[in-house]
Amino acid sequence: MLEYKRIADTIQSRNYKLKNFIPQVADLTVQGFKKAIERKTLKLSALEEISKALNIKMEYWWKDDDDSFITPGNDLRYESILKKENQKLKKELDRKDLIIDDQLKTIKDLRNRIDNLEGKAKTKIAV
Repeated sequence: MLEYKRIADTIQSRNYKLKNFIPQVADLTVQGFKKAIERKTLKLSALEEISKALNIKMEYWWKDDDDSFITPGNDLRYESILKKENQKLKKELDRKDLIIDDQLKTIKDLRNRIDNLEGKAKTKIAV
């Protein structure tokens, strides 16, 4: 869940004033930014610009309900979760590649059989 309050708090904790920071970085007025935070409608592109300006990874703004997403020292478990998911996807892709290879071989065999049958049919017609 995106923690909207954390966005303004982090900007101010870095000694930036919202009235200067937000218009320059996020292309929003301060009032528009505050409304977006209140309504929880801040555009992802604005959040990306804020993250870049503060040199913070996008993952920082989210957390699990049990607070396990962010570990002490601000290290994120997110990367290890992504690596595991990536490994699963690679295995699935490898498995599907094998299936495709088998299907291509079957198609090639069927084409050869068709060619052979067509050749035999032409020979019988010629005789």
